[in-house]
Amino acid sequence: LRRLRSGHVFSQFYVVPNKDFDLDALGLAAAQQEQDEADIVSAPGADEDGDAWEDDEDNDAASITSSPLSSAPSTPVASRAPSPSPAQCAPAPALTTPSAAHDAPTTGRKRRSKAHSRDKRRQKRKLTSGAEPHKERQRAHARHISRAQPAHVKFDLKTAPATSTGFRGKYEDATPITQTREQLEAKGYVYFDWDGRCAGDKSDDGVIIACLAGRPSDDDWATVTNTLAEEIERHRSQATFSKCARIHRRGKFSAQAYGISHGGGQLQPANLKHSPPMARVLSRLVRFPAMKRVAHFSSSTFGNWAPNVHRYTGDTLHALLESNEGLTRNFIESVWACITINFGPRTVTYPHRDYANLAFGWCAITALGAFDPDKGGHLVLSDCKMIIRFPPGSTILVPSAILNHANTHIGRRERRYSVTQYTAGAIFRWVAHGFQLDKSYFASLTRKELATDKATAAARWAKGRAMFSKLSDLVKSVEGEAK
Repeated sequence: LRRLRSGHVFSQFYVVPNKDFDLDALGLAAAQQEQDEADIVSAPGADEDGDAWEDDEDNDAASITSSPLSSAPSTPVASRAPSPSPAQCAPAPALTTPSAAHDAPTTGRKRRSKAHSRDKRRQKRKLTSGAEPHKERQRAHARHISRAQPAHVKFDLKTAPATSTGFRGKYEDATPITQTREQLEAKGYVYFDWDGRCAGDKSDDGVIIACLAGRPSDDDWATVTNTLAEEIERHRSQATFSKCARIHRRGKFSAQAYGISHGGGQLQPANLKHSPPMARVLSRLVRFPAMKRVAHFSSSTFGNWAPNVHRYTGDTLHALLESNEGLTRNFIESVWACITINFGPRTVTYPHRDYANLAFGWCAITALGAFDPDKGGHLVLSDCKMIIRFPPGSTILVPSAILNHANTHIGRRERRYSVTQYTAGAIFRWVAHGFQLDKSYFASLTRKELATDKATAAARWAKGRAMFSKLSDLVKSVEGEAK
């Protein structure tokens, strides 16, 4: 190499980049080594080596491969912004609805204009938030809930694998195996022949722990989801995926996450970073009209069947966006912070839990593609020993951090894609701790406050479980509203 006086370097040789090197993939790998919260048992300053103040998750074994799937990967270190000081962070407001999308901060006249527009939107929300929804819509909602087909399953929420603080599930590596419906039935699994349309719920002692959300009654819905599958395939064929994005703990299929992430050593929540070509692919797909309809339907159904968890998820995202205008949400009418697009082309997941998500949080899974749902692509709930027919175009909601889930085989010539929406548990922790890292948060507490926080953390999982709805309560609620 030779350097000119201008500082430019040239050589008679071409510099060939290593095609296997992927900075995004390294970030994904780091996310899988994320550890859960350490138990804080001493007063601030009592631990000389600082181990008690680590913000990572506690004692998670590192997985062999990284996952770009439904637990969001961390942002590469070089792209992370510094964490704001506690003085710069406003306390989390008491909110009931998610906010509109936020743009990156600007300066001067544009900033004042954006602030003025934002104030007008807030005023409009205040004026309309108390407005009573149309009675006919409420009656339709009541009919939808009351006609649900419940299926009772054995699953003890109290013993579900949640961490001591309830911010996420306990670490558990995936089992690298896929099976057929026949193999699972031979092991005693029960088959649920769902049509993919009528809503149904899976309940434990009357508590809804999963929801077969189905699809909207729109006449064009099949066209919408088929178009989305075609668009995902078109972009898949044009994109380049790293090895870590093709072979990971959830299976052997291409996948990428997009949206707001936190965890894995990040100093603060941030929008995930990608190479310019991949960023363009993901941005186009998220802006695609069919994707928006799928995302908004999933969030709306979430609000119908788990209204308390939905409200908590939306309030948390809203508070996060209010605290940092540099963050951008994926969808205006969705309460989740992140989406994973499973490009397949044969998306079949191993049995796994998305342990980095909120322990009592729910995620939405929408199946897409061209495959025979009678023969494969079923959703398998291992803890409930249940096989659910899962046709393309339909959506299922599950608490993915605590409920082990997988798919069955599909044919070699078949194509299956899916999109999942979720929020990382570390985002809930960040907001609950005043928009700061654990180290800063715990250092700011007195001994008495520390004891109070420890009690609050110990009770969080129980309070989270209590947010799950009972079908009987939902029916009474919506019927009362519709009168």
